[in-house]
Amino acid sequence: MKYKIILFFFILHHLLLVAQEKPDPGTSYPLTIHVSPENAGYTYPSIGETQQTAGQEITIAAYANRNYNFKEWKLGNNVISTYPSFNYMMPAEHIQLTAVFEYDPVNPDEPEAIPLQRKLFIDSSPAEGGYFNVNSETIFREGERFTIQAYPNMNYAFEGWKIEGKIVSTSPSYEITFGKNDISVTGVFRYEPENPSGPNTNYWNALTGELIMDDFKSGQLYNAINNTIAGNTDKVLRLIVVGEMSDYDVGVIRNLTNCSEVDLSRVTGLNRIPAYAFSYFGMNKIILSADIEEIGEYAFNDCRNLTELICYAFDPPMLGGYAFININENLIVQVMQAAIPGYMEKEG
Repeated sequence: MKYKIILFFFILHHLLLVAQEKPDPGTSYPLTIHVSPENAGYTYPSIGETQQTAGQEITIAAYANRNYNFKEWKLGNNVISTYPSFNYMMPAEHIQLTAVFEYDPVNPDEPEAIPLQRKLFIDSSPAEGGYFNVNSETIFREGERFTIQAYPNMNYAFEGWKIEGKIVSTSPSYEITFGKNDISVTGVFRYEPENPSGPNTNYWNALTGELIMDDFKSGQLYNAINNTIAGNTDKVLRLIVVGEMSDYDVGVIRNLTNCSEVDLSRVTGLNRIPAYAFSYFGMNKIILSADIEEIGEYAFNDCRNLTELICYAFDPPMLGGYAFININENLIVQVMQAAIPGYMEKEG
């Protein structure tokens, strides 16, 4: 009888410990995020303290500022991830995480040297023609390289970059290397008030959510889509694009927030999927053309709904860093049967 009583109290004590360890559903605890060194980057959730539900899986991500590289996530003195983005199960306690970055300038100077700084002056002609990925009078280091990107406003088309009165490039993306002087550059745009798509072309079915874009100018997909669907971007469920696309056109697809299927198999002029192109996008299926040679870094980061990717490229595309990080574990990649050995060899 004595042993039964002892056993009873042992089991009771164990159950009480388990009950204490298990968090109540819906209980929130502080999650504090720091960045080291300070101002080296930013995070999601944001730097500082947020309340998170115990037992909930949350996505934590770090983004480096210019001249810094992400190194690792730390919980106290322990490294818990070397990936910028990872999933974390919130425990029933106050957690403090630190995103650690390393200083890595594009063109580092000698340790004792004072870096020479140059300004980039950038403007649009006409003023309402478009906007850029950088503000005017941004400061860069001498010898540093930076790619400027132009984005035309509605009813405008990009014509080229002009330096000292001369067109130096007609591509919306243009790399600049800073030398001994400041640089002044003008993005030139052309006013095109006419409808970028012709009559009785392109197709929009508001009932099924299917959108077919087969008549638009490269770099003007945004205008063409808006004119076709009259702003109903949240109603598009399936997108088929036929014709010549630019990198900028690919980024436009993210505006179709509820689109579950993207078919780019008949696209021309596009040999790469730009970095971050579909990051956090909620589509289920995407089809890539035979011209794709490269998939940029973080291109499909956190595409957790993506379960089918069809690629018609015979040679496997080059993959940028973390191109398929935090994706659906059930993702199926389909390629032509004759191309399978090449993809298997690259994987190996």
